[in-house]
Amino acid sequence: TDIPIPEVVMERIRQGHLPSQMEDKWFMFFENNTIRYFRSWSGFNIFNAYCEKREQGYAITKIEVDTENYNSSPQKASDALLAFLQVLARQCGVSLDEQIGIYPYRSGR
Repeated sequence: TDIPIPEVVMERIRQGHLPSQMEDKWFMFFENNTIRYFRSWSGFNIFNAYCEKREQGYAITKIEVDTENYNSSPQKASDALLAFLQVLARQCGVSLDEQIGIYPYRSGR
């Protein structure tokens, strides 16, 4: 399933992300219609999100995860990307939750 990215959020993604604190473990940049996400300490390219231009903004059509250098499942890596996109969207005054099918729930704990 494609993940829609409004143009206002894509403008923010194009600016990239450099870690401002040691606790921030990621940096990101955008090139050739690809969001490239790296671990800040190792410099490993952990995942790439491939984007396509659409009538209204962009859409992520494919996510690749380097599971050899990221000690986690592909699902957790793509969840990290989605969380980052949601933060960017909120900074732009946009909610991606309904657009990508993320809804609040109770875990029962």
